[in-house]
Amino acid sequence: MNCVVGDVEFSSRVSHRKERLKCGLRLEYFTIGCNVIEALVAIGAGIIASSIALIGFGLDSIVEFVSAAILTWRLIYEIRSKENVLLVEKRAVLAVGITLFALGIYIAYESGHTLWFKNKPIVSFIGISLAAVSLTVIPILGYFKRTVAKQIKSKALEADAFETIVCALSFVCPSFRSWAKRIIWLVVSGSRCSSCHASINI
Repeated sequence: MNCVVGDVEFSSRVSHRKERLKCGLRLEYFTIGCNVIEALVAIGAGIIASSIALIGFGLDSIVEFVSAAILTWRLIYEIRSKENVLLVEKRAVLAVGITLFALGIYIAYESGHTLWFKNKPIVSFIGISLAAVSLTVIPILGYFKRTVAKQIKSKALEADAFETIVCALSFVCPSFRSWAKRIIWLVVSGSRCSSCHASINI
């Protein structure tokens, strides 16, 4: 009898986790769609207006797209298979960290270039519109991602949620372009993945 009850509880936990994984996957699909549109609009408008800020936001969107694609792979993998989930989780955290590090170098270069040549910011209606949408939608998206990340105990999804929120804020307030903080946060998250066995196992 105890075995039967135990099997029922285990099946219930498996079912609940799978539902949470699918929820996270839907959030990542939405993120990919949003970022494709944002990247095309921001980079296109940035080139026309010669706005480094808009181009930078477009690149932010590309990084978020890559991060979302990585998380899509990570979530689909666990939905379809229970083998080597910890290894996939670690690889996802590492991959997100690498993309952020690369973009951090680019942002540092562009910021230095702008300051050195004293380029003046250009007011853009498209830029203002993107900022308004980002402040309205993206933080909420990041919040939901973070909620799901805690439910399934995924550091990779938590890092992606963190990136989503900071990317939205960085477009509105330059002070949020502290890419070093992101990278440090991801490194710390990656180092903690060694203790993720209990978190990922059901």
